[in-house]
Amino acid sequence: MTNRRRSGRINLKVVIILVLVAGSLVGGAFLARYVRSRIISADALAEGNAAYEAGRWNDACKHFAEYLSRNPRDADIMAKYAEANLSIEPLKAANLGAAIDAYRRVLRVRPEREEAYVSLARLYRFTGDHAELGYTADRLLEHKPGDLRARLWKAQALAAQGKTAKAKAALGIGDGQPDAKPKYLEDVERQGRMHKEYVDACLLVVRLLSEDASSAPVSQKRRIDAVLEWAAAYAPDRALPYVARALDSIMRLADGSVRLKDLRATPREDLKSAGKRPSIGPQARLGLITGLLAFL
Repeated sequence: MTNRRRSGRINLKVVIILVLVAGSLVGGAFLARYVRSRIISADALAEGNAAYEAGRWNDACKHFAEYLSRNPRDADIMAKYAEANLSIEPLKAANLGAAIDAYRRVLRVRPEREEAYVSLARLYRFTGDHAELGYTADRLLEHKPGDLRARLWKAQALAAQGKTAKAKAALGIGDGQPDAKPKYLEDVERQGRMHKEYVDACLLVVRLLSEDASSAPVSQKRRIDAVLEWAAAYAPDRALPYVARALDSIMRLADGSVRLKDLRATPREDLKSAGKRPSIGPQARLGLITGLLAFL
């Protein structure tokens, strides 16, 4: 009887020892795996940052992807990963998609990060994904009500989807006061220093006015010219308002809807003014070339 009790105690000790040994082995394995993961992450981050600084974009993307697979909430590296993808030449659809996905993940982690909204809006305009552009605008407006950039993105998205009435409402274009300045433009003027948004909004207003079939051609043209004059006055360094007015005049003269005497400035005068502006971006440059070709 005594031997049985002693044997039982010995067996219990053996079981306890085995459990402790097994636990330490499992714990050690988890610890080793954790340490190994940390080392791999640190190495991937260091390699990614080095490649990013050196402009080796493919390598930067590879190492950042490895790091983010273990650190999915690092918004700063997600943003760098997106930038690296967009810097690859030639830019491929896979890189573009990876960048968009990265900026989306940034906003899931840091919804207050405004530069991610700006980057997404730029990419959605580039890809023509107007539904996502509108969604991005709504999300920014949730975090920053009244944001002027988001309000413009929303109007652009609505116009691109053929929702003209809603786009006009988003810009504050009043049907009862056709010659009044849209509320959005007045808000930008109060804010100041938003030349690109102001000019882009004016171009969108021009587009919406051009689609209004109820307006007489001459009065419609006068309204369009007035809007582009607002743009030229607010952003005097930019060539785009003059180019836009010249191209609009060329098309209307060609289809006979207006005559030369109806114009505030001839297309040639507007193109000449555009060429003197210090800020001639790619869009304005293309329009300038198109306008000049019309006179050849």
